[in-house]
Amino acid sequence: MFLDAAALDTLYDETQGALHFGVFDRRVLVPLSDLPASVERETGVKLPATRLDRIIEEGWLPALTTADGELGFPLYAPGRIGLLLRLEADGVTQRELAAFAEYEEGIISSVLTADDTPYEDDDLAIVVRDAEEQVESLERRLAYATTTPPANWVPHSPQDIAVLERDLGAQRRSLEALRGYVWDRLRAETHARIRRHAFKLRAIHEQMRVMMCQTDRALVAQGYSFFIQWSGYHMDGLDYDAISFGQISWPETLKSPWLTGEADSLPIRLPGLLIDGDVVSMTRLVSPSEYETAWTRLDLEGFRRTQAARTGERLCQRCLAPLPPVSSLRRKFCSESCKSQAKAETYRRQHPDRVKASRHR
Repeated sequence: MFLDAAALDTLYDETQGALHFGVFDRRVLVPLSDLPASVERETGVKLPATRLDRIIEEGWLPALTTADGELGFPLYAPGRIGLLLRLEADGVTQRELAAFAEYEEGIISSVLTADDTPYEDDDLAIVVRDAEEQVESLERRLAYATTTPPANWVPHSPQDIAVLERDLGAQRRSLEALRGYVWDRLRAETHARIRRHAFKLRAIHEQMRVMMCQTDRALVAQGYSFFIQWSGYHMDGLDYDAISFGQISWPETLKSPWLTGEADSLPIRLPGLLIDGDVVSMTRLVSPSEYETAWTRLDLEGFRRTQAARTGERLCQRCLAPLPPVSSLRRKFCSESCKSQAKAETYRRQHPDRVKASRHR
C-alpha cells in the first residue's frame, strides 16, 4: 500500500520521472461527459446518463471548467460519486450527501492541497519547501528536548540533544545551499538529483492525500456521519473495509458545526441507527444482541450523558431517564426500582466470587 524510499527510486527509474501525481489537482480535469464511464470503471456503480446534468446542481461536484470552457471533473470525483450513489441507495438523504461533498471539497482546499502539500510544478521549489519544513521540525524537537520535561517524562540525554543539534546544523546548511541555487546554472547531475527528490516528495504527498481522503470516505461508507470524531483509526489498506475506527469521542462530535440545532442541522448517522435531535430511529432491523453490541461499541450511553451535560439536563445514573427539574441536586435515580437495581449491580461487580458461590448453593 505504501511506497518506501527504495520503491520510490524504482518507480522513478521505471517511469523516468514522467509519472504525474494529480488526483486532487483541480487543474487536471476530464470532460464531464466521461464521468459515467469513469465512475463505473473505478467503483462498479452505474451513474445514469440522465443523472449527469444534476450532479453539480445537487452539490455532489463543484462546477469546474476545462481550458476549452466545457464542464469537467477532477480525478477524485469518480470515487466520490460512486460512494454517494451507494449511500443514496441505502437511504442517506440528499442533504447529508451534499454536506459530505461540501466537507470533502473544503478538506481538499484547506488541507490536502494547502501550503504543506501543494501541487508544485517547480522541482527546486518543492525541494526547498521540504528542506524548510525539515529545519522547522528539528528546531521544534530541539526546543522541546532542551526544556524541562514533565515529572513523569524521561528527559533527553546529552547524546540525544547532540544528535539533534548535529542534524539541525546539517539541514540548515543544506537549506542555505538550496536557496542559493539558480536552476540554469546547475550541473546536469544536480538537476537529476533534485528531480528525483522532487518526484519522491510528490509521491509521498499524494499518498498522504489519498490516505486522508479514503479515511473520511471509509467512515461514511461504514454507515457513520462524516463529522463524527474518533479516538483514532487503523489502516490495513486503502479499501473502505480495511480502515477501522476507535472509540467515538462524543464531547468533540457534539461540538460539530454541522449540528446546529436549527433547520440546517444534520442528523447523526450510525450503523443501523439515526439520531435526529431527541429522536433515535433504526435504519434497519437489528436483533436485541446486535443492539446491545451497538450500544457498547458506539458508546450511546456516553452520547446521552454528553448531550445532557451540554444542555444542563440531569439523568438517572442507571437508566438515563430525565430526572424531574425540581428534584434535589443530590438525587441520582429516577425511581426506587432503579436505585435498588443499581445497588444490586454494584454488589455483583464488587463481589463476583460471592455471587458465583451463592448460585451454586
